[in-house]
Amino acid sequence: MATAGNPGSIPKAVLYYHPKDPWSSAGEPLGEEKGYGNDELDRKEVDIGNGDNYDLAYLRINSSAAGTGVPTLVVPLDRYLGPEIESKYKAVSDVSKILEFLDKSRTAISKTGAISHSPAPGEHHDPPLRPPTNRVPSSALAPATIDAQSKSNTIISLVHSTPLDLELLSLAGKTPEEVAELAKGEQGTWLKRRAEKLAAALAHDPTATSPDPNNPAPVLTSKSRALLEPRLALYKTISAVYDSPTAGDPSAQDFFNKSKTVWEVDVKAALESIESTIKLSHVASGEEGLNAAGTTGQDSAAGHTVSVPAANAAAAEAESHNREAGHPGGLILGEQLCLADLHLFVWLAHAVHLSQGDLSPAGIDKLGERAGAAISPRVRAFWEAMLQRESVKKVYPDGAH
Repeated sequence: MATAGNPGSIPKAVLYYHPKDPWSSAGEPLGEEKGYGNDELDRKEVDIGNGDNYDLAYLRINSSAAGTGVPTLVVPLDRYLGPEIESKYKAVSDVSKILEFLDKSRTAISKTGAISHSPAPGEHHDPPLRPPTNRVPSSALAPATIDAQSKSNTIISLVHSTPLDLELLSLAGKTPEEVAELAKGEQGTWLKRRAEKLAAALAHDPTATSPDPNNPAPVLTSKSRALLEPRLALYKTISAVYDSPTAGDPSAQDFFNKSKTVWEVDVKAALESIESTIKLSHVASGEEGLNAAGTTGQDSAAGHTVSVPAANAAAAEAESHNREAGHPGGLILGEQLCLADLHLFVWLAHAVHLSQGDLSPAGIDKLGERAGAAISPRVRAFWEAMLQRESVKKVYPDGAH
C-alpha cells in the first residue's frame, strides 16, 4: 500500500477471499476471461472455516450479515491515489459490484475515453496510474443493450436472493439422517466456529479503548449489530438442530420442513425461472430455434412471424458459427459471455456440489434430483457451455466447490 512514507508505490486493490468459498470464485473466471495477471490484485485469504470473517478487524471492512463475508474488494479512492499522499480506500462487499468494477477496470476503452492496453484496477485514469502491460485489451462483459442488461440483472438478482443463499443452502438438511451427516462434516465444524466468533464480536465492549492511540480498537456500529444479531440467532437455531436432529422435536422438524421447501420449492422455481429467462434472451437475440413441426413462432426482435424451417435453419447456422468461432453458445446471451453467466455458473456449481454432483455434463442431474425437477434444455446447455470454457477449467481444477 502506498503511504506518505512510501512515495515510490501506487496502491493496488485488495481482494479478501477464500479459495473454497463459491462467491470468492466468481472473480477468478472473470480474471481469466479479462486477462488479469496474478500481480494486479493484492489477495488476502480470510479463513471462513475458522470464522475469521467475524473477527472484529475484518468486520470493520465488511459487516454484512449475508453469506460468508467474502469476497470483499478494497479499492483506493481516485482522489487519494498518488505517491505523495496517504491513500484512502473504499470497501466493496457486494459481489455484483465487485465483478462490475473488475470488468470496467479492464476494457479496451476506459471511462475517460483513453485507450488502455492493460487497464487493471487503478489503471483506468487519465493518465494511467500504472504503466500498461502488453496484454490485449478485452471487451466489457456487461451487456450492451437495455434488454440484455435487464435479463442479466434478473439472473443476478435471482441467484443472490435470500432463499438461494449458498451458505444457508449448504446447511439445509431435509431429514434427521442428512443433518447428522452435515453435523459430522465441514458444515458442522465451520458453523460452530462462525457462531463462536460472531458471538465474541457482538459481546465486545463498544466503549473499550485501545492501548495504542494510533491503532484504535475495532468497534461494531449499531447498524452492524442490527444486521449481525439475527445471523447469530439463526446460527444458534441451526446448531441446536445439528446437536440433536430428532424427528419428533418441533424445532428440528421445522428445520427439516424449511430445508425441504428451500430445495424442492425455491431451488426448483429458480431453475424454472432461469430456463425461461434464457429462452427469452435467445428469442430476443434471434438465436432461438423452433422444434415443433408445423408451427410458427414470433420473432420478438423483428416483430414478424418466422416459419419453423427458417427458424431452425437460422438456429443451426448460429450454432455452427459459434463452434467455428470457438464459442460453444448456450450462454445467457447466446454466444456472448456476460457477467450474469459468471454469477449463474458459480451458484449452479455450488448447488451441484451440495447435491453430490461433479463438474461433468451429467453432474447437474444431481441438482435436479435433489430439487425434484428435471434439468431443462437451456439450463443444461448453459451448464455444458460453461464447462467448456478454459477459465472454468482453470478455476475449478479439483471440481465443484
